[in-house]
Amino acid sequence: MRTFVMLITLAFASAQAQPALPPVIDFVEKPMVDSVGISPGGEYIAMVIPRDDHSDLLVLDRATMKPSASLTLSRDEYIGRYWWVNDKRLVISLAQRLGDFDQPVSTGELYGINADGKKRQYLFGYRGKNSTGTAIKTGLRKNASAVVLEGKADADDRILVGISHWGTTGEVPLMELGRMHISTGSVAREGTAPVRYVDSVLSDADQRLRFLGGSESNRQQKLFYRTSAGADWTLVNDQATTGRIIYPLAFTRDGTTIYAKVEDDKGPAALVRWNPETGEEKQLYRDTAVSIDDVVLTADQRDAYAVHVMEGRGGYAFLDPNAPEAKLTTAVMESFPGEMVIANSFSRDGRFAILRMTSDLTPTRYYLFDRDSKNLSLLISARPKLKADQLATMEPVNFKARDGMSIHGFLTTPTGAARPWPMVVMVHGGPYGVMDQWGFDSDVQLFASRGYAVLQVNFRGSGGYGKAFEDAGVREWGGKMQFDVTDGTRWAVEQGVADPKRICIYGASYGGYAALMGLIQEPDLYRCAIGYAGVYDLRMMTKRGDIDDTAAGRDYLANILSTDPEWLRERSPALRAADIQHPVLIIHGGQDERVPPGHAYALRDAMKAANKPYDWYFEPAEAHGFYQTDHNVTAYQKMLDFLQRNIGTDKN
Repeated sequence: MRTFVMLITLAFASAQAQPALPPVIDFVEKPMVDSVGISPGGEYIAMVIPRDDHSDLLVLDRATMKPSASLTLSRDEYIGRYWWVNDKRLVISLAQRLGDFDQPVSTGELYGINADGKKRQYLFGYRGKNSTGTAIKTGLRKNASAVVLEGKADADDRILVGISHWGTTGEVPLMELGRMHISTGSVAREGTAPVRYVDSVLSDADQRLRFLGGSESNRQQKLFYRTSAGADWTLVNDQATTGRIIYPLAFTRDGTTIYAKVEDDKGPAALVRWNPETGEEKQLYRDTAVSIDDVVLTADQRDAYAVHVMEGRGGYAFLDPNAPEAKLTTAVMESFPGEMVIANSFSRDGRFAILRMTSDLTPTRYYLFDRDSKNLSLLISARPKLKADQLATMEPVNFKARDGMSIHGFLTTPTGAARPWPMVVMVHGGPYGVMDQWGFDSDVQLFASRGYAVLQVNFRGSGGYGKAFEDAGVREWGGKMQFDVTDGTRWAVEQGVADPKRICIYGASYGGYAALMGLIQEPDLYRCAIGYAGVYDLRMMTKRGDIDDTAAGRDYLANILSTDPEWLRERSPALRAADIQHPVLIIHGGQDERVPPGHAYALRDAMKAANKPYDWYFEPAEAHGFYQTDHNVTAYQKMLDFLQRNIGTDKN
């Protein structure tokens, strides 16, 4: 109840007048909510509430909007995901955080709770009955991890899970498939996955697993199909042979064909309808520049009514414009121009829907729609303190790289100041498969609120533009990927957007690497660089950190980096500190497992030895991106102070 009262109190507080310049904390504190979903019967609404050191689950009775259940996790315990497995029960996967730049990592534990708060049960995991240090009532101990593969319970109250047993040595063991009872946690074995690294699964309307995709350590995707549960798996696509990757997305209503995302060398990923029995395939949608994202399911989960596309500001291509869900989405988007509306949580009968709305000027808000009353009501805003008139417009841009390749990105420009502006070039992490997208970005908006233009470049290697575009970034650390960022910066100068004497480059993880390499390669273009949890020594990358913990990770590193010592030296910022001509701000966490702090120390020591100017902020308790609000406030204030000294505006 206290949680709910706090939510209402903060919502009312958000209506009060805001200062002209929002404080840093308004951009970096935890959002009020992470996700919201309605139960299949439409009676309950679940939401995940993030905290600085854990996350909570809150369940509301939809009719009264009063809490019916809550689950408060202990320190360092997070809700990775939850599923409404039936009308009145949720199953939750528990997770740990390696840092704010990493997705929560599953602990392999599953927990069940009813919508009324009853029948709380630890269903699967390593913590036995004598475990301490957790608020969760534990059950039988299992030396294994479980992941939910199909979150809808069958007629026997069982859901499909994948189980990975511990204690083996060498290669990752094959995943065991089983059906877990949603109340007791008992598992009935249903065979073994035909591939080690599972990346996609698809069940039919009767919750029978029919498709499974994944790879071995060579990262070549294979897709398997079977006619029914328990039948033998048949290999229906092998990337090594066909050059295609097929991700099954959803069954069509007739149950004989599926929607699939196909990646090949022909261009951006396409949506196809495919019959696995006959091999018949029909392309339904392919954009000329940007890949599809995913299909959006109908209320009854038996078909898809749209595909989400990421071109420009994003939007939908409707597969059935006359579907009730499509009409609802269209009507709401017309009523909220400039907003992206995502309607993917429905009651089974379609009466109630949770709509997620966001834009560049509005942080995420969740609304409840009642089809019968035609009422659309605000449930909660993720960042209610920030108002649209305090934020800056983000526009899609594109330009030609020096070799003629078309590169896309986004430009956010501050309000109330004349161009050209001082500019921050913000490079995303990853780098492969990750992309900047249109919408609210707290980093971008913080910098823009202080008077800086912000340029984001989806350099080659980024996701979202097709397999060939992503592959074009392989072994291009410090090469063509870097040149794309440089060419985008020069484009912004030529357009009169950026003041050529006041440009700083900033990034986190791979973006931190690119920031330092940009400063090294282009001393006349950039006046400073900020590296946050960055990679600075490519030799160290292959020996330290968690990427090389698995065969797939080692194969990944061997694929993206050269083994030539001179290549690694030439493209390692820590080994080229003597070439750095302008100030650097280094930010890193002492618990970073993805990019160990040795990278930051190596760069700092090299800068010191070369007598180069640098600022340093190291938090021993943080990991790959700071998670604690007070640490983030300090980090971003240091960034603003650093920018002010080197390319500054009069805002801070």
